Amino acid sequence: MTVRGRRWWPAVPVALALAGCSTTVSGDPTAQAIPVATTSSMPSVPSVPPVTTTTTAPVTTTKPKPKPKPTTTHAPAPRTTHRPAPPKQTTAPVHQKMVTYLITGSGSVSVRYLAGGTMHSVSGISLPWRRTVPLSGGRYAMDITTGSNANVDEQVSVDGAVVGTGHNEGAGTGSFTGTY
Repeated sequence: MTVRGRRWWPAVPVALALAGCSTTVSGDPTAQAIPVATTSSMPSVPSVPPVTTTTTAPVTTTKPKPKPKPTTTHAPAPRTTHRPAPPKQTTAPVHQKMVTYLITGSGSVSVRYLAGGTMHSVSGISLPWRRTVPLSGGRYAMDITTGSNANVDEQVSVDGAVVGTGHNEGAGTGSFTGTY
């Protein structure tokens, strides 16, 4: 130990006396001997077992991964498409009127009727016979021809309203024409 200056010299005898040592300081006329303790008079130190050191691997802790939050799937919102409104009609819609030709009874019958602006012919029909067709330009027409064994009734109606009826027995002809 290196100490600078002399200030520490007066403290040495005190420190040594406290430590149980004897010393003399040179140049001090009143120097006295201080008994020094020997190792035999020192109390024995109990035997201490040697220190053993064990090294363990460092403990690492891992935090559990956070559970993912449940996701909620929603069906996509339906898209609303706007279509322009249909154009306004300046005239009222035209109702297509229907005409129904009806023949009931028994016997042999041939018929001609107006449909789509044209006369259609059917022979040897089975009774009862019925045809419902659109009214042709506001007109209707039906012609019948019966055989000798015929006993038939005829009817013409437009949109459910009867506009003509007839009856034939035996051989003959009948005709229904009109406008509605």
